[in-house]
Amino acid sequence: MALRQSARQLLRAAGARSYAAHAARAGEEVIAINEAHKGTSSVMEVPQRLLMGPGPSNAHPRILAAQSLPLLGHMHPPFLKIMDDISDGLRCARWARSLAAAAAAAAAA
Repeated sequence: MALRQSARQLLRAAGARSYAAHAARAGEEVIAINEAHKGTSSVMEVPQRLLMGPGPSNAHPRILAAQSLPLLGHMHPPFLKIMDDISDGLRCARWARSLAAAAAAAAAA
């Protein structure tokens, strides 16, 4: 803290001005920034409407909740579990289809 104060004192002694003071060109006045337009930093309130056009439409609250969850990468263990379940299901469906085809071929023979 003392070092920061001594640096400020040295700058003042050397004639340095604050950023706001030297940000303007020679002869220009620096205007203070009014941040009243920013408002509060809360969540934006969007009214609920039923959109029935061909463009973007309302998402179900369950979808919006799912989109707010953290993303899973393709190497995360939960994602790998999901992929294993999918491939097991596809393997069963393919096996059942080939079994049905074999049964139909046997019945035709």
